[in-house]
Amino acid sequence: MFRTLLIITVVLLSLIGGMAVGLYHYFGWKGLLGLPFLILALLWLGKMVVGSLFKKFAGKLFGMKSEVLKDAAVLLHSITPVAKPPQPERSLEDADGAPEEDESDPNEEASHYFEFDMTITRVSGGDDRIWEPGELILTMDRVVTLEDLSEGEKELGFSAAYQIWEDGAFVDDKVGKMPGSQRLKMTFAVKPRIQRGWLQYYDQPLCEVSLPDWRIS
Repeated sequence: MFRTLLIITVVLLSLIGGMAVGLYHYFGWKGLLGLPFLILALLWLGKMVVGSLFKKFAGKLFGMKSEVLKDAAVLLHSITPVAKPPQPERSLEDADGAPEEDESDPNEEASHYFEFDMTITRVSGGDDRIWEPGELILTMDRVVTLEDLSEGEKELGFSAAYQIWEDGAFVDDKVGKMPGSQRLKMTFAVKPRIQRGWLQYYDQPLCEVSLPDWRIS
């Protein structure tokens, strides 16, 4: 990837130098007046090429990351409507002593919260690859390519909080990375009025889920 970017940079600089020589040779100093416009066109073209390469590189990277849960089995023990989980306490002042600004979005649509008690079992747990529970999401459809997630339109919910099953009880996860199968109690923030969706790990569909009516007793 970096070698490719270096080659592109060298080629662009060579083109700019060649254009400058050509313009001066055929049109004299007046021809050099058009050089900035040609440079802008080249920069725009380079941006498109680099953006496309970066997108492909990121897609391969996250695709490799998601393969750890390929064909994983999910056992849903329960899905329960719950209240919004408490947020970590924040200091009223930042490091400089100035009051923190409220970063909440007043126009953000309210979410419904559902607590998933589930066990995710990897097909092959003998390697050293890990997966991150906090990266689990809910989508409206079964997603098999990262391009489907890039616009964000298919995402229905994200992990708001979770705990892992350890020594007979649910406890806070202090590592955030799972080497193998794991039972989780995870709270998802979900868009209102959603009844069905898919549990996903990046571009790996894990299982279809049905959400109960959101009522808190």
